[in-house]
Amino acid sequence: MDEEAAQESALQRRLGKLLAEAYDEVVSAILSKLEGGGKPSKVSRYPTFSLHNNGMASLGDGAWTGVGPLEYASLLEPPYNDPEARQLGKFPPIRFPAVARLAAFALEYPEIARILPTGSDAENPLARVAIDLLVARAADVHFLRFGAAPATDATRAVVLKPLFKGLFDSRLKLAVLAPIALVRFDFDRVRLGPSAYIMRMSPDFQRARWEMKAYGANGHDQVLAAATHAFVLTGWDVPNGNWIELSQTLSNFSSEARERIDALFAALRLETGIETGYAQEIRLARGWRHRHNYGLPNVYAVGARRYPEVFDDFGWNRADLPLVSKAQMRKVACLLEALESSTGERLALATRRLNTAMTRSDLADAILDATIALEVLLGDGDGQAISWKLRMRAAALAGIEGGQAGAKAMSDAIAVVYSTRSAIVHGTRRRIGAADAHAERDLAAKDLALDALRSLLKILIRRPEFLDPRRIDGDLLMAPPCITTST
Repeated sequence: MDEEAAQESALQRRLGKLLAEAYDEVVSAILSKLEGGGKPSKVSRYPTFSLHNNGMASLGDGAWTGVGPLEYASLLEPPYNDPEARQLGKFPPIRFPAVARLAAFALEYPEIARILPTGSDAENPLARVAIDLLVARAADVHFLRFGAAPATDATRAVVLKPLFKGLFDSRLKLAVLAPIALVRFDFDRVRLGPSAYIMRMSPDFQRARWEMKAYGANGHDQVLAAATHAFVLTGWDVPNGNWIELSQTLSNFSSEARERIDALFAALRLETGIETGYAQEIRLARGWRHRHNYGLPNVYAVGARRYPEVFDDFGWNRADLPLVSKAQMRKVACLLEALESSTGERLALATRRLNTAMTRSDLADAILDATIALEVLLGDGDGQAISWKLRMRAAALAGIEGGQAGAKAMSDAIAVVYSTRSAIVHGTRRRIGAADAHAERDLAAKDLALDALRSLLKILIRRPEFLDPRRIDGDLLMAPPCITTST
């Protein structure tokens, strides 16, 4: 270990000792208040959790509802009628010298402490707030976990270890989650791959993600809440740093995370055909914290609006929500493995269009997305007789597993889809899907387009050699008939 690393390690040990001493000091002060008959107040704003009749989560801000946990550090609040005491704050240095030493160290070595906002100094009120919150929330978790008991080595290990990891680890481990909107599941957890699974979200996790919605919300709040399960991706990490900067980083969009989440939803849509999506991405801290939050998981949120627009129209109250079984999710896992192992661009582009089409509110847009995906999969780029080629190739693929009947059904479906597409692109039906004589036909065309696309994608996932349209022509369309002769 070089001299610089040795010095950093010594400073980290010093910070750890100061944090433990401050924790002990505050726990002891709260115990004294409790022994003197003090009554802690409840957290004034604590998210509420319940379930709609359809099983979907219902979440609320819980302001002044009195449903939150006890806030033990409230016993140390200075009296409201004592301006001088309130000026000194919750932890006046003369009564809490250990907290004062922790604050002084954090200001002197901000790159080690990572507790304070960048550029903090002794005059910055945010510096005092950051230290007070760190110690007060640690003490609250102590009493919520262990009751009215003094600090011990065992309690320090539980309460302080994640804080130490948040302060000292060079990289911080994360899981990325996407709650699945308006879908029911008949299981709690299913593994989907080495770094992916689906799980039921606990009430505390639901509360934690709701509390962060204000920092990352694009969709309707009630759609965001209306989920029981989430896709989970593991194996992520980020470089450690100042807690405010890290919060901003983890509350921003990541194209890599979005791509993997969309692959999960594509696999689910491919297998089930259900309408769903997500209104939030979540980053879950694994084993570390920059501060406790009354025992709730440490999460960061990123807003999203990747769900059908119709969900905003009281979709969270729907009684006919789809139910997905564990057996179906096993098939989803197989599709996901094939999608993520594919090295070609055709599947990736087509599944992206499938995702887009299945969240469109406009029927014309959905049909156009689906036909673009079909052309990605089955087109050869020459632009000649494209609808005829797609119809023949799609029918040939469908015939692999569905025989002559499957081939004819696919051919008929593509014919209807492309007839509707032609009407859209040539402007002969300017308001496709409007409440007129064509509405039912347009909706049927959309369903045919999506069903055909899903069916062909599943076939091509199982038979990737046909992702080259020339193989479809040569092996399926141009293959000579089997001729038998008699003697």
